[in-house]
Amino acid sequence: MMKHCRLPVVIASFAISITSIAGEPDLKNIVWEEEIVTDISKDAEPWKNKLADEVSKIVTAGHLAPFRWASTEGDIILEWAHSGQLVRALSMAYPYLPPDLQEKTKTYLRKEIEEYPPWYTGASWSPGNLPVDKGARREWYAAPGLGAMVSKEKDRAWLSTRINAWIQHGYGIWLYARNTGDTETIDKNWQMIQSYFHSNQKMGLSLYSDLAGYIGIARLAKMTGHDDIAYDAENFIKQNIGKISEFDKVEKRLIGDDSTHLKSNSAWIAVFFYLTPETARFIKENSLAEAREYLDSVKIQRPAWFLNPAPGYSGGEISTTPPGLSWPVFQAEAEIFGADPKILQCWVDIPYCKVGDLYYIENLVSLIKAFGKKKWRKL
Repeated sequence: MMKHCRLPVVIASFAISITSIAGEPDLKNIVWEEEIVTDISKDAEPWKNKLADEVSKIVTAGHLAPFRWASTEGDIILEWAHSGQLVRALSMAYPYLPPDLQEKTKTYLRKEIEEYPPWYTGASWSPGNLPVDKGARREWYAAPGLGAMVSKEKDRAWLSTRINAWIQHGYGIWLYARNTGDTETIDKNWQMIQSYFHSNQKMGLSLYSDLAGYIGIARLAKMTGHDDIAYDAENFIKQNIGKISEFDKVEKRLIGDDSTHLKSNSAWIAVFFYLTPETARFIKENSLAEAREYLDSVKIQRPAWFLNPAPGYSGGEISTTPPGLSWPVFQAEAEIFGADPKILQCWVDIPYCKVGDLYYIENLVSLIKAFGKKKWRKL
C-alpha cells in the first residue's frame, strides 16, 4: 500500500555533508557516462504502479493539448506546450513500466514525434509547437475562453517553464532512442536534428539545461554513427563549459540582480529546470554548497512548494503556485542532494491536472530511482 506523509508547512532540509569539489570538470565522464540504477527495492512497487497509471492515462487519451494554467488580463499561460517535454518525461518513465505498457508508450511517442517533432526551435516568443486547441484537455474542469486562447496564441500565450533556447530537449530525444531502441526515427529525421543542433549553437551554453541538451545531441550522434556531430557537440561543450562552472552566475542569468524578481517570477527556480543525472553530477562536483543554499532559500520563500497547487504567498498576479514549482525543487533534492526516498515520498502530492502532468511523472521516476543503487557506466 502506498504510504503518505503529513509534514509541517515549514520543512527543514535534511542534514547533508557538503563539500564543493574545485577544479576542471571531467568532461569525458560528464558526456560519455550514463547513470545506471540497480537493485530497486520492493518499497518502490506502489510508486511504479502509480507511474504506470499516469502514463497509461496519457496513452489512452491520445494526443494532449497544452495545459491552460492561468489567464491574466493580457496573457494566456500554458504548460506542456512543447512536444520535447512529453518525449523527455515518457522516455524517463519507460524503463520502469511493465512490458505491455512500454510497447504502447513507444508506439504513442513515435506517432507524437512524427506529428510534432521535438527538435522544433521556434521564435523567442513561441510557447511551443503544440496547437492550443487540438487534443484531449488536461484541465480538471472545462477550460473557458478557448476561442480567445486560439486567437491570442501567437502573440500573447507564453510557457511558464520556457527558458532561453530549446536545446534542452536534445537530452530527451537521445533518451527516447536509448530506452526504446527506435533509432529508425532518428535516422529518418537526422538532417532536421542536425539543423536543430546547429541553430541552437548560436544561443550558446549558459544554463545547466543547455548542457543536458548538448550531451544528448553528442550521444545521439554517436549512437547513430554521426561521429562528426558527436565530436562537434563534445567540443562545443568543452569550449563553453566554463560559463556554467559557477552556480551563482547561472542563477543570476535567469533572475537578474533584482532580488524582488525572486518572489514573483518562475525564473527564480529555473536554474533547476530540466535536470538530468549528468547535470546534477556537474553541480555536485562544482557548486554543491551554493546550490544547497539557494534551494533552501527557495523552500523558505515557498514552504508548501510540494503541494499541487499551493497558495501563491506573495508576488505575481495569481493566487496559486505554478505547475513548474514542485518539479525543479523535487528534482534538485532527489538528483543533486540524494534525498532519502522516505523523505521524497512525503513530497509527492497529486498531479496538477487530470492527465498529462509531466512534472509529476518525472518526480515519480526520481522517487523510484531513489529506492535503488546508482552508478555510472561508460557508453
